[in-house]
Amino acid sequence: MSNKLRLAVLTSSLFSASVLANITIGNVGFDSNTVIPNPGSANFNINYYLFGSQIFNPGGQVEFFLTKDGGATGYYVGREAPNLNCASNGCRPINTQNTFKVSPFNIDPTTKAYLSSLCLPTDFQVVARFNNSVSVSHNTASFGTVGKPDWLFHSGSMTPANISTGYAGNLKVTFVVKNDGCPNSPVLPKVGVFLADANNNALAYFGAVQVLNDVGSQHEVLLPMRNLNLAKGSYRIVLMADVERKVNETNENNNFGAFTLNVTDPAVQSDQEAIYYYQRNANLDNSPEQSGYGLEELSYSITEEQSLKVVKEQALKQQD
Repeated sequence: MSNKLRLAVLTSSLFSASVLANITIGNVGFDSNTVIPNPGSANFNINYYLFGSQIFNPGGQVEFFLTKDGGATGYYVGREAPNLNCASNGCRPINTQNTFKVSPFNIDPTTKAYLSSLCLPTDFQVVARFNNSVSVSHNTASFGTVGKPDWLFHSGSMTPANISTGYAGNLKVTFVVKNDGCPNSPVLPKVGVFLADANNNALAYFGAVQVLNDVGSQHEVLLPMRNLNLAKGSYRIVLMADVERKVNETNENNNFGAFTLNVTDPAVQSDQEAIYYYQRNANLDNSPEQSGYGLEELSYSITEEQSLKVVKEQALKQQD
């Protein structure tokens, strides 16, 4: 999830009250010891004061922002109409002390998404502005918690995508596995590679490769097909991120990707003709339908004939 969101610039001019602005805002702050580990589903209060009076109704609304830099910039939270009493002799606040109640339903959705994506507890001040006056809180609130990683496959290819019965060569498989969740994963996963039938029943386990850092890595491996004696039919080469089930992730249901492998019988004339209609390369299918293989329930002993060979691999950088 991207951390980019609508940024409200709280320019320094707003800190200087206009000579015409007689109702001003001040003493904004959170409730004491506000800690919000799950910002996407939490409620919290922003307290503030309105002072003074003026001849005309100032109009506008009280706006609220979260800031990490003392009010230079902020993440928009929401707004509410000021509670004023206006009569022939002017306008004044009905209540000096006020509270804006923030909930998952009225907080700005972009800011809500940003706060929910935080990977570590983060302190924010609150900024309130009204009628050309601005107040920055002296206290802070903590949003977010230590986030989890989310490992999944972004791309991949396999060649050849069709082979004949008795094929004794290798399949070349390339893939990119990335962490779409929070970095600084305490445990790096391994990617397991399986051969399965068309119904996703595992037939062989080629082994696993280690992900190289907490961003992700790209790999090229060779899968030996000798001695597997595959009959004519359709098969799958299945990749499973975190094959050892050691990583606690935000989503445990998107760890799979698969390639389709077609096996033909060269003795059959129609197969000799059909092989030219198959794709020579197979692209990785990481659609949601690929989840639920249940391969994590199985264990295999890796024989010399089944062991994969790593050709090359490279760690990804944060911007990859």
